[in-house]
Amino acid sequence: MSAKFLYESWYVIAWKEEIPDIGIFSRKVLGIPILIYKNSSKEYVALEDRCCHRLAPLSLGKLEKDGIRCGYHGLKFDDAGKCTDIPWGSDSKDNLSVRKFPIIERNRWVYVWMGKEENVDESLLPDNFSCDHPEWKYKPGYLKQPVPFGLLVDNLLDFSHLSYVHSATFGGTTKIAQTLPEIEEIPNGLRIRRFMSNSSSSGYYERAFGLTGRMDREITYDFILPSILIMSSKAFSATKDQQNKSLLLNLHGCQALTPETNETTHYFFQESHHIDFGNNDTADLIYDEIIKAFKEDMRIIEGQNLNIEQDATPKMRMLSVDIAAVKFQRLLNSRLPNS
Repeated sequence: MSAKFLYESWYVIAWKEEIPDIGIFSRKVLGIPILIYKNSSKEYVALEDRCCHRLAPLSLGKLEKDGIRCGYHGLKFDDAGKCTDIPWGSDSKDNLSVRKFPIIERNRWVYVWMGKEENVDESLLPDNFSCDHPEWKYKPGYLKQPVPFGLLVDNLLDFSHLSYVHSATFGGTTKIAQTLPEIEEIPNGLRIRRFMSNSSSSGYYERAFGLTGRMDREITYDFILPSILIMSSKAFSATKDQQNKSLLLNLHGCQALTPETNETTHYFFQESHHIDFGNNDTADLIYDEIIKAFKEDMRIIEGQNLNIEQDATPKMRMLSVDIAAVKFQRLLNSRLPNS
């Protein structure tokens, strides 16, 4: 399956903790190998992980005081990607360089800008506040999923599947599928809300928080270009008296999909519980439930992807529950070159 990537955008490449204080980190984004290290000033440096000489991975080389030296023939590059040394000295360094990527850390997510450096726009970074906030607790997660990121985007834009794919974990009720979402266009994305009144609990809520019985459930999330989800999930006491209903649960989640290639996707995720709800074990319980749910997702999405790979002739039939996915695809297409 081919994909059109939005290059003029920030992509999560790592959790802060994945990048060593001394050493080299490497990961592929949009099909491009990228290495990251911290220089002598402890600033992030992101370079294309491909020496311009013989295209060997620079990450297999060695960090030096003011740059990185290729482990194949010894060319050295500074933090800007400029070649500063050729061991044999007889060739000019002037036209030798590797690409440098703008890089920034925000609330424990490390992003790289994949477009032109002159177009860098920090205002496009999402507000993933719960990734680094004293009142929100979580266990960070990362998976590499063996499917195109477009199928994962579609999955996240239509939560009606929670009732069926995740009936034993996140769902617990057919009311989610029966409730069409409210969809609002926001700068750089969509805001999607579902409110399920007098709903049953879910296996997730029961195991992680001991919540059983009837309740009002609310899920509101922003889905932001290129493919980042920022979500609030709440549960309230089931009552017709909206003024006096009590808050039973308050969660905040952040997920980022970063294409590795056309066929594989980096998945960064966390769901935080507010400190008023839960205990020292809650973050681990939430993480375990998320992993269960992702396995449920991948059973379906890998099968879907296999069907598409085997025969791409049948076309998907769009239904009313697909409106968010359609709107988001239109937004993405409008930002692509020559759209």
